[in-house]
Amino acid sequence: MAIFEVELDKWNKALEATPEDVAARLSRANLYVETECYAEAEADFSELLARDPHEVAALFGRGSLYGRMKRYAEALKDLNAALECEASAEIFNNRGNVLDGLGQHQAAIADYSQALELAGSPVPGSETNRNLAVYYKNRGISQRESGEYGAAFADFDEALRLQNDFADAYVQRGLTYAAMGDPVAAIEDFDVAIALDPTSPVIYYNRALAHRRSNNLNGAIADYSSAIELSGQTPSGPMPEALFNRAALYRAIHRLVEATNDLHVLLALPELAGVYRDRAEKLLAQLS
Repeated sequence: MAIFEVELDKWNKALEATPEDVAARLSRANLYVETECYAEAEADFSELLARDPHEVAALFGRGSLYGRMKRYAEALKDLNAALECEASAEIFNNRGNVLDGLGQHQAAIADYSQALELAGSPVPGSETNRNLAVYYKNRGISQRESGEYGAAFADFDEALRLQNDFADAYVQRGLTYAAMGDPVAAIEDFDVAIALDPTSPVIYYNRALAHRRSNNLNGAIADYSSAIELSGQTPSGPMPEALFNRAALYRAIHRLVEATNDLHVLLALPELAGVYRDRAEKLLAQLS
């Protein structure tokens, strides 16, 4: 039996025996979040809040879940309510994530700064250090999105000083180099990130973009291919953007059969977003 099924069975039995067990319902809800069973997680968090509207862990959990689902208005409502009950670093961080998702980067920076103030002093190898690294990394993203590249680099560097094996901090610093027009430095950071996390399709995709900007076409094709292969092993299927970009690159170097094959695979994806469907159909028509 898979670990998820074992854990789920444990919490199901606990709740059958004691339906009002708050800890068991929270644990089951968080397990559902980890496994992307969002409807089930929402139901558990909502059940807890129906019994106690001020249950901070449930407000935090549901608000963070809504943030993942891009239901930002509901996320802010829950996280604001959680902060009224308890001002914690984790809640400020997650509200910052929601604000950043809404494009409110300065407000997000303020929340991440609050999280950093509340998180405590660094202790090498501790959970506090890992949390601080996440908060610095998140603030760095908002700094970059605000065009404050110097501040972004400072935050990413601090995140990596606190946790030198933090793959996403390397990714985000690499993206900042790319945004500044330095694909070579970006590739160096993506190389480290891939060494730390070799199964992430997104990192390969970002490195492919940097290779393309550096005119390393073979490197770009190889990385798009890795992104497609790795994402194809996930429930959501192969990355549409990687398929489209590889097809466009194949077309540019006159490998038209491979370009056509990629576009047919792309158009067969069951939930292909309109923008990629339109672009794929247009490019396929040009190849016909």
